[in-house]
Amino acid sequence: MTTLILGTNRFEDCEHILALRGTPFLSAAIRGGQPVVSLTLEGGPTGQPIRVRENRVMEGPLTADSTREGRVAFRMGESTILSAHVQNQNGLCVEVDFRALGLNIYTDGSALHVGGATLSGNVVRGTRIAINVG
Repeated sequence: MTTLILGTNRFEDCEHILALRGTPFLSAAIRGGQPVVSLTLEGGPTGQPIRVRENRVMEGPLTADSTREGRVAFRMGESTILSAHVQNQNGLCVEVDFRALGLNIYTDGSALHVGGATLSGNVVRGTRIAINVG
């Protein structure tokens, strides 16, 4: 079981963390002690799709950086869109800022902000899609 931490929220054993209108767009897990992130967004900021499959940018304007210490980051220009690091054997801390992609979804030290909602201190367990936007 993988536990993801976004802001102060815990997502335990969830297949997808975020979806847009029912279509999953963010998934993350730990494999071999490393974070593994997948991100799919149709019609990103440039109108072209963004596809990251298991830490590899397949399509879109993102670049990926990873370290052996268990850290991965995705950037668009100077903006960090997502970073993830292994917190312990089963914990993955994920920070997102999708505003550069045209989505008002981001984390800070205390919360996950989704549109006008501020999510803090929640625990979500065993779902296919934890948060569906739109």
